[in-house]
Amino acid sequence: MHIKPLQEFTKDKIGVAGLVLLLFLATTAILAPVIAPHDPWDYSSPAFQPPSWEHLLGTNDIGYDIASELLLALRTSILFGIAVAAITCTIGLVLGVSAALIGGTYDMLVMRLADALLAIPTIIVLILIAAYFKPSTTVLIITLSLVMWQTTARGVRAQTLSLKSKLHVKASRNMGAATSYIMYKHIMPELFRCMRWVLLQRHGSQSSWKQDYHSSEYSIRPQRVSGS
Repeated sequence: MHIKPLQEFTKDKIGVAGLVLLLFLATTAILAPVIAPHDPWDYSSPAFQPPSWEHLLGTNDIGYDIASELLLALRTSILFGIAVAAITCTIGLVLGVSAALIGGTYDMLVMRLADALLAIPTIIVLILIAAYFKPSTTVLIITLSLVMWQTTARGVRAQTLSLKSKLHVKASRNMGAATSYIMYKHIMPELFRCMRWVLLQRHGSQSSWKQDYHSSEYSIRPQRVSGS
């Protein structure tokens, strides 16, 4: 029996509420430059002004409008987290499912690569990348995406091996269905439930790695708010 992902999701009230909140934050982040009451990079008022109608959260020690800074920081953090989480989960999902379905040498190579990446501290990779490339948001997104897919891949592989033994999957394979067909028709829909939680968890963890990246003094743009 197939699981209908969208139908299952709409029954989860907490999940729907979380999605609405996430969409609200994402929309606010995208529109941040438009709805910010002041330019966060310009002196808007004397330092340490209390909250007022002009400055909703007051100003900081150098006169920047705090509300505008928070809106721009939200934009960076939300979009960065979504990008890294989406790429990481996509890589882990494809490699995990394909390793479980194809098996053999391919499965062994993917899992050994995952083991090797798990043994390397991520912060060391970030420092090495920052030493050879000019720090930027794009570099950080690509780096984290390439070194943090392994736990997702291992979990997806284990779940796929369990699904692989089900009768409808075996019947499809015995009837000559291609691996790609089995992957997208039978496996992916049933992985949706666990993957949505993995995606949310990854989004949160990427923000913490971004802060570690800044604390290593390899700042993306030191003079601007980055959400860290």
